[in-house]
Amino acid sequence: MTGIKVKGKVVVLILIIILGGNFYASTCDAFQGPYAGINGQAGFVSDIELDGLDFKFDTGFGGGIAGGYDFGPIRMEGELAYRKNSVNQINVASWRSGSTDGEGDVTVTSFMVNAYFDFDNESMFIPYAGIGLGVAYISFNNVRASGVDLLDDSSSELASQLALGVGYTVNDFLIMDLGYRYFITDEIEFVESGNNIGDERYDSHNIMIGLRSTF
Repeated sequence: MTGIKVKGKVVVLILIIILGGNFYASTCDAFQGPYAGINGQAGFVSDIELDGLDFKFDTGFGGGIAGGYDFGPIRMEGELAYRKNSVNQINVASWRSGSTDGEGDVTVTSFMVNAYFDFDNESMFIPYAGIGLGVAYISFNNVRASGVDLLDDSSSELASQLALGVGYTVNDFLIMDLGYRYFITDEIEFVESGNNIGDERYDSHNIMIGLRSTF
């Protein structure tokens, strides 16, 4: 009888493994194929410190569209995104008056190639992690303080990003995304009136919500 019980437990264990494996495969298979997505983002840009200038930014907003292929559990995509943040405060060292209200904004248009790994499981939630590489066009537009022009420059730089998030399975072809992205560029050479006023990276922390659909 003991041998029968042991064999029975082994059979049950094997069935659990097989069924679990089939569920994992079916979850992966359900979303394999081409897909498209759209997202909205809230962005927090880190301070930019140049020679005698310190720029602080308001919370900004943006969005993106993406298209790619889900190989299950690996996804590859191309993404076009846009972000904008207004200048909040500017500290001009030579003025000796502390921070003053700023004007103008910074905009970023980026094209990234992203790779993601989906951690499929037995729930409706699919955690993921990813990395992206690409190029960004960064533009500082009419940045002023107390009526004085301080920066109006643009540059194209290599960019990268790290992503963490979770997808919620709405149905067999639609997933809702909630994620975080850290976006950073190579150093930008800032020029005003023909003079180099410093080199600094642009980086931002972004909270994203979006939808992606297989087809």
